[in-house]
Amino acid sequence: MKNILAFALNYLSQGIPAIPSDPKTKIPLVKWTDYQSRLPTQEETISMFRQYPKSMISLVTGKISNLLVVDADSEDAIKTIEDNIPDSIETTIDISPRGGRHYWWLMNGKQWQTKSAVLKNIDIRANGGVIVAPPSRNDSGGQYRWLTDLDFDKSRLQDMPESLCKLLESAQVEHKPKFVIDLKSVEDLYKEGRRDSDLFHLALALRKSGESREYVLKNLMLIAKSWGEEKEIEWFHQKVASAFQHEEKKERNLAEEVREWVTMATGNFSVMDIHRELNLIMKEQKHSVNNEISKLAKDRIIEKYGEKRGYYRLVNTNLDELNWKDVKDVNCFDISFPFQIESYVKIHKKSIIVVAGTSNSGKTAFMLNTIKLNMHKQKVIYFSSELAKEEMAERIRCFGLPDSDWNFNSYSRSSNFEDVINPEALNIIDFLEIYEDFFKIGKTIAAIHQILTSGVAVIALQKNFGTKTGLGGERSIEKARLYLTVDPGNIKITKGKSWANRDKNPNGLSLNFKLLDGCKFMPQSGWILP
Repeated sequence: MKNILAFALNYLSQGIPAIPSDPKTKIPLVKWTDYQSRLPTQEETISMFRQYPKSMISLVTGKISNLLVVDADSEDAIKTIEDNIPDSIETTIDISPRGGRHYWWLMNGKQWQTKSAVLKNIDIRANGGVIVAPPSRNDSGGQYRWLTDLDFDKSRLQDMPESLCKLLESAQVEHKPKFVIDLKSVEDLYKEGRRDSDLFHLALALRKSGESREYVLKNLMLIAKSWGEEKEIEWFHQKVASAFQHEEKKERNLAEEVREWVTMATGNFSVMDIHRELNLIMKEQKHSVNNEISKLAKDRIIEKYGEKRGYYRLVNTNLDELNWKDVKDVNCFDISFPFQIESYVKIHKKSIIVVAGTSNSGKTAFMLNTIKLNMHKQKVIYFSSELAKEEMAERIRCFGLPDSDWNFNSYSRSSNFEDVINPEALNIIDFLEIYEDFFKIGKTIAAIHQILTSGVAVIALQKNFGTKTGLGGERSIEKARLYLTVDPGNIKITKGKSWANRDKNPNGLSLNFKLLDGCKFMPQSGWILP
């Protein structure tokens, strides 16, 4: 982990006072009252953390940092908070060593005060408070860590949603400054010549705050009565209708912008992306966007993506009709494999072939031999995640062919192959690297399959010795039309979907071989029945 001082200075650079706190008690180790109204200097921060190099980092919340943190310290408390955050809100969250969660928001002028036990196992850290922040470690070695991001970015924080505000505000006492009316600043309001305009703007403000038509109407009538003017009720109805129509038009326009932006989106996106690209800074605008996102999700135009709150993807309902009656002759993809596997399993266009093998079993040799057998009848593209160009030259020259005979393109690549494969070519992927969350292998293979049109992809996977499938298990088999497993000296047809001979089932056939010079396969048997 980086020096704790580096993290403290990073927080300071984002306008947040960072102070050292005790790893056992979480109590600040320095006097910090002054930092509720001013930022410490860089020199002061360096001095504090050099004096306490094994401390935790605590951040000063409230007006100075514009930070409001809700601390939920039990499963029920977390559920209470989560239930009051709309799915469209992207939330910054960190996890404490005991499993509690801190939800980070912007204060933005609100007067929230730090208060413990606002609800059961729920605290608020705002004015007058501090909160321990990642990557602090307590005295037992437990670490605070970000759940939603790799690091903290204050620019991504949002206002606390209204639903959560309402939940907490009943227990949170707001200390508001004494309200003093400056008569000089309001003496012109509702004078002759501007009464219509003032009433309209009052109606507009009440509409923006979410008040009903009836409530707005009563307020306008009461004010008009105060200056002794009698008007028909229809006149007031017109003012209210005008204010409501004005705001509804703005909301419709913004909703149309959001829908247009979403339909043009590629891949997944976050609600914050929409705020940023549409240059939305007003709370009302962001609230309208969140409402529209909720509607789009309800209408199945978009759906939640991944585990992070506030992320979505466009639902693709386009269908490519398979006009199979237009096919006069069924032409397979012209491909040859080592050991003449193509005489047992037919390979059609848009096929996935998986070669799952243990380390040093001959996966790369199989791929290079497949290139050699096909490079003069197909466009071949080879993606290698391991071979440097020098090792690749050495391996290929073991075949004994002149360099000029090799007709294929080769690239270094280890991930996101769906972005670079040629949909119409023979794509050799050696190999697909995933070292955790192996269930994602199936998703990656499916993404490659979706890109293919008239071409095929041969994908190498790592396999553990003695297992029947490669990493990813059954998920790695789902899209494959041909699935081969390779162990040292043995290759097996684990899955052959389209039999070359209807009377001969190729599934389970295996063959023994020797590998010479790292490239030449020498069969030691024919294909053996299981």
